[in-house]
Amino acid sequence: MLLCSAGVVLAAEPSITDFWSGKAALKYTKAYTANEMQNGSITNLGPGFSGGARIKVLGATWYLFMRRIETAISIPAYCQNHNSKPLSIVVSQSVDEGLHWSKPLAIIKPKENTALECGVTDGDVYFNSEQNQWHFLFQCLSRKGWQGCYAKKNGESPMGEFVIDANNPVIAAGSLWSKVCNKNSDKCAQWAGGINKIIDEGTFDIFDFTGGYYFIDYHGFDGIHGYRGLIKTKDFHIWEVVKNDSILNKSDAMKFNTTWDENGPIGFGAGRIIKDRDYYYLISEAADRSLACTPGQHWVWGMFRAKTLESPEWESYPGNPFFTLNSFPVHDDNPLPCNPAYLDFFVSQTGKTYLHASLPSRDAKLDGIYLYELVAK
Repeated sequence: MLLCSAGVVLAAEPSITDFWSGKAALKYTKAYTANEMQNGSITNLGPGFSGGARIKVLGATWYLFMRRIETAISIPAYCQNHNSKPLSIVVSQSVDEGLHWSKPLAIIKPKENTALECGVTDGDVYFNSEQNQWHFLFQCLSRKGWQGCYAKKNGESPMGEFVIDANNPVIAAGSLWSKVCNKNSDKCAQWAGGINKIIDEGTFDIFDFTGGYYFIDYHGFDGIHGYRGLIKTKDFHIWEVVKNDSILNKSDAMKFNTTWDENGPIGFGAGRIIKDRDYYYLISEAADRSLACTPGQHWVWGMFRAKTLESPEWESYPGNPFFTLNSFPVHDDNPLPCNPAYLDFFVSQTGKTYLHASLPSRDAKLDGIYLYELVAK
């Protein structure tokens, strides 16, 4: 319950638990498309800005963290094998709950001869009010490939350059999965064909800070299948196991009421954990064919929950998949195959729960971030 200034009891805003039990629904609210952002206060974002985007709420201020493809920069010779323009992370702020956004500021940029020389993307940022400090864990790309990197910034505002950790990469490829999926009896090892087969830790999600530990979920890839795992850390350098085995693997996607190709789903990619009332809720993307954007594939989002992070099984939402390409309010005749992408729940200062979903599109009028509010049925 909520109390207004007159002491009148107001009904609490609907939450994810209400959505799970059928008492709340997602209502489309607004979109931040590439065209609108470029024509407004935000400029020079480039295509694909919504990929890996996060909205973080601190008091009355919303912060939008996005990737920016540095289209004006030529691909450095040492990044030619990756054949992509350098990626930076930028942030914009809004003081009117997302109606208007400030000009984006680059906070983490590629730097030659570092673990992030070819790009930074697909991470998560967390503000620790006890420390008055922002912590950013993200995927970093160098001539050696994808790994995990860390940066931090002091103060309540993230609008400024973050300090890049001198020990990057803090996560070498496969180093987390070697701790979590280390027994042949683990389901992840059975799908992967043995231990030490899963690498590519990424799409990090920092979802809690309790008892001096940051709790993080992340994806993994064995070349065919995708997984979600759990880990915790006190300092983003030393990593401890929360749950042995993966949280999600291919078998969890088989339960979805959706059409997969003849080989079935390949597992999970990006995800997000949110604590609400008595449960931890996990949303994650599931696909067939490949975790890359592959023409003709199916790409949907499912929801799961568990009362403890160590639960051997996470309960699957009866309506899975709960979000698909058809959930968007627009019809895209030319979408990218990996849609919808990068879903995330967040709660405003007024207690409203929002779902933020990305629609990567070749059409700048549609490409962007779509916002949905949880409303009572």
